[in-house]
Amino acid sequence: MRQELQDLKEHIYQDGEISESEVKLLGDYFKAKFDEEEARLLLNLNNILSGGEMAASFADLYVNSLAGYVVKDGRISDAHWAWLYQELHDDHQVDAIEKRLLAEIASRLKEVPASMAALLK
Repeated sequence: MRQELQDLKEHIYQDGEISESEVKLLGDYFKAKFDEEEARLLLNLNNILSGGEMAASFADLYVNSLAGYVVKDGRISDAHWAWLYQELHDDHQVDAIEKRLLAEIASRLKEVPASMAALLK
C-alpha cells in the first residue's frame, strides 16, 4: 500500500472516525489505482467505523468503488463474489452500508447469485 494511503488509514483508525476531507483524499487515491488492496481498506474502514462518526460521503465512496471493482460487464465472477461474501461476514454481521453495497451490485448485474439475493431479503 502506498505510504500516503497507509498513513491516512492509520490516522482514521486512531481517530475512530472519518471526515469529509479524508473521504476526498481516499477518492483521489482511488482514481489512480483501485484493486483488492484498496477494496480491503474500504471494507476494513467500514468495520472499524461502524456505529461511529462517518462522513456521509464515505457511504457513496464505499458503495461505488466496491461495486465498480467487483462488477465487470454486468457480471460478478465467482471468485469476486466468494471473496466479497467472506469479507462482508468477517465481523459476523451485514450492516446498512454493506446492504446498500449489495443492492448496488445487484442493480448492475445481469444475473444475481442466489446467495446475494438471500442477503438482500
